[in-house]
Amino acid sequence: MEVMTEKMVEVMMEKIERGFETMIKEIKGIFEKEVAKMKRGMKAERKRRERERERVRESEKSWKREKKELLGRVRTIEEEKDRAERERERERERERRRRNIVIKGVDWNEGSNAETVKEFIREKMKIGTEIERTHVIRVRDKNTIIVATMKSIEEKMRIIKEQSKLEKEVYIDDDLTRKERELQQQIRRITRLRREKGEDVRIEYKELKIENRWYRCNENEERLEEERKRGEEQ
Repeated sequence: MEVMTEKMVEVMMEKIERGFETMIKEIKGIFEKEVAKMKRGMKAERKRRERERERVRESEKSWKREKKELLGRVRTIEEEKDRAERERERERERERRRRNIVIKGVDWNEGSNAETVKEFIREKMKIGTEIERTHVIRVRDKNTIIVATMKSIEEKMRIIKEQSKLEKEVYIDDDLTRKERELQQQIRRITRLRREKGEDVRIEYKELKIENRWYRCNENEERLEEERKRGEEQ
């Protein structure tokens, strides 16, 4: 049996140390690869989660936009529905008042009736007419106006067109809605101011003539608009 010398032991120890170093390097390399792999996996997972969070945020933004647009459309539909209903109600009110006339500037009493109005129109305007019913409205405990329902639209229009035969402080109007009354008051103010300036002003059925210009009531927009000039009449 060969006896190991000190030199042989030293050589053997060097081999063992080199083996350990190699093994440690291999283990370290494997560990570093695994750590790098884990880091890549964690980074990929973070990116995936960030993409998921971004997707959720975009979904929430998209839903909020869609919700806002939907609410806007609903409001628009509701507003259009309300406008249509208001217009139908205005039209129903106009229809109810269509054959009515309102006479102002006359000292009516509580006993005034259809015969009273009929006689007033015959005497002051020289027009024979039929009146279905009347009712008196007291204004501010002083003045009174009378609302009369004519037998036909034609009779009503004839009376309104001939009202220039009446005294200046006596007016015959349509039975107007609130908005229409505001427009009529505007016409009266214009008429008074223009006449004070010496201009030729005449009121006809839903029309106003100032000198050679004609203006007509726009019932939809509730305003006066120029219709035609003298010489353009058909």
